[in-house]
Amino acid sequence: MEELWPKATALALLGRLEGFGLVVIEAMRHGVPVLASTNDAASEINLHGVTGYNVDRGNDEAIVDRLVDMLRDRDRAQAMGAAGLARWHAHFRFSVFRERFLAAIGPWLT
Repeated sequence: MEELWPKATALALLGRLEGFGLVVIEAMRHGVPVLASTNDAASEINLHGVTGYNVDRGNDEAIVDRLVDMLRDRDRAQAMGAAGLARWHAHFRFSVFRERFLAAIGPWLT
């Protein structure tokens, strides 16, 4: 995968079994914009119009439109990828998760 991420224009994750979708965070870590589903938790990670797009997986027209948008407008796709990388850095790195986790469980540890 490390060889493929730099070649990717976008990640489309519209399946029915992913749930949280760690691959969305992995795409963000590599600056790749995401097309995710509004039917699962991926839309809580991926910010519509900022780090990629979120669409109803049953809306074929919206899926095609958003994919074509990202493939045609490479500058916009790169900007979304950069926003995804910034979001990953601010919210999803292990050190950031650890800080949030420790703050959340802190009251029960004393």
